[in-house]
Amino acid sequence: MNWLVVYRFIRKILIIGGAWLGAGIIWAVLLAGLARWLFGLGEQNSILWVGLPVLIAFFPFCIFILPRHLEKAGIL
Repeated sequence: MNWLVVYRFIRKILIIGGAWLGAGIIWAVLLAGLARWLFGLGEQNSILWVGLPVLIAFFPFCIFILPRHLEKAGIL
């Protein structure tokens, strides 16, 4: 295995992981804040029961769907 293959693999993992965390955290915060406002939930409950599932739901999207679009755009 040469260094170029290792470099591309690590770059792909970092780009997809960063996109997952960035998008997941943004949507989790937005939906948790909306749930707090609409349902009168506390901060801990809204983050745990709304924000965390949204963050976890973005993981399959970023693993299975996002790489195709990033490769098509020339980012990966």
